[in-house]
Amino acid sequence: MPTTNTGIMIKPKKPVYSPKESISSSSTSGGRVVSSRRPVSSGTKTPLVTSNTSNTPVSSNEQSPSIQTINPKRPTTAPSPSSDIWNSPQQQLTPLEIEARDIQERMGKYRLRHGRPHDLSQMTSKQIYDEKCDMQQELLRYENKYSKPTTSEQKRIMKPLYDYYRQLKRLVEKQQQQT
Repeated sequence: MPTTNTGIMIKPKKPVYSPKESISSSSTSGGRVVSSRRPVSSGTKTPLVTSNTSNTPVSSNEQSPSIQTINPKRPTTAPSPSSDIWNSPQQQLTPLEIEARDIQERMGKYRLRHGRPHDLSQMTSKQIYDEKCDMQQELLRYENKYSKPTTSEQKRIMKPLYDYYRQLKRLVEKQQQQT
């Protein structure tokens, strides 16, 4: 009855004697009805329940022979990379990190849409100015949603974006001074 490749414990059903079963299994002897059950005290109305298991406690390491297990052993193969096992708390991104990544992705889309190169040294003054305006717009959206970064963790996450914006601002100011 027990299987070896399982883990959920299911106890087999214990036989419960109903009044109908006790009458049908009883025998008559000389006009008296003799029941196969033990006599019930007059104060209780519940039927007796019999059990085939002993009353000895079972430790967590031991299993009773009457207990059936259902859960199989863990597989020995590695789980897929998309499994939740691989997503430890250190690898999961915070909403702030997701937002910073989204800003970088949107800036890349702006560059593609307007035909700007990725490298600042290859951009014209007009392209640098447009890049600065797009970056400024994204940072303002971020600050409206999350406010300015105040904690060291927030500053660490947003530092590359603010550094890039400062660099763009310097280039725009430098080009304005030259004209």
